[in-house]
Amino acid sequence: MQTNNISEKIIERIRLGDTNYIFNGLCNHNNNELYLDYIFFKHFASEVTYAIILQVITNKINSILDSYRSFIVHVNLQTLSLFDIEKHKNFVSLIANYLKTHYPNKLEKCYIHNSPSIWTQLYNFVSLFIDKETQKKIHLL
Repeated sequence: MQTNNISEKIIERIRLGDTNYIFNGLCNHNNNELYLDYIFFKHFASEVTYAIILQVITNKINSILDSYRSFIVHVNLQTLSLFDIEKHKNFVSLIANYLKTHYPNKLEKCYIHNSPSIWTQLYNFVSLFIDKETQKKIHLL
């Protein structure tokens, strides 16, 4: 499915108030692996919804940690733009600090999928909030 069709479907589900579809698209898990898809985040993330998004993500992490000692994260950054990085830098800071505080030494690996060329700029910003040991766990695919 093309990105435009996915975006149209997401926007329609937001209009319908289908939070299950949106939250499961944004963040789901299988065993100890957490999957985050930026395209869902992009369509409804704002200063108003950041706390809700963080809660959805942490609920999934807590669910994983009920059965496993650590978790692996896969992040799909397809459609990320420079504008998006600037727009959501507060959320990046919020989630990085939250994960560092509440889940120390629980991240096994973080795989970044479909990263655009601007990922370097985002990573330079994000790395300010991530310790050196955690930075070693992040892999671009």
